[in-house]
Amino acid sequence: DYNHQIRHVVAGWPGSVHDSTVWASSSPARRPDSFFDANQYQAGDSGFALCLRMLTPYRLPYAAESGNNAFNTGHASLRVVCEHGNGILKGRWASLSCLPVFIRRSGDVKIVCDWILACCVLHNVVNLRNGEDHVPLFVEEIRQGNISDSPVVESSLIWREKIKSELLSYLGLN
Repeated sequence: DYNHQIRHVVAGWPGSVHDSTVWASSSPARRPDSFFDANQYQAGDSGFALCLRMLTPYRLPYAAESGNNAFNTGHASLRVVCEHGNGILKGRWASLSCLPVFIRRSGDVKIVCDWILACCVLHNVVNLRNGEDHVPLFVEEIRQGNISDSPVVESSLIWREKIKSELLSYLGLN
């Protein structure tokens, strides 16, 4: 979030799996109303499917339209905050960039997941000790499965248009 607090962790997927696949398997994606208030959402890059609570930028050719272009610029600013939070996490806990654990048996995967989760919890604790607001950490270990991308539904398109309109109004561009 804006305070670089980690709100949810999904541990257990190999690094080669696309973020959108991991997201689609997560509890917030499957039950968004349990994790997001009415005006909250996750800002994903263009590799994610647009759906309620996963706000994505406009893709070409629609991205070239002026209002959509301004929306994408604002959306990119949100993504920078998310990526900066990831950078802070990896900067604090350098072991996350190269875990010193060899995976030889199934129990080793659990050690790696626990290591990642511990770093995330400690990251939030450090933030809290520096006066940041408390945000509960939701932890989810996932089972790998065959996840299919959900189609973009009309309500998701309307939702994104509403947010775009609010952003453009705030920026004085409409």
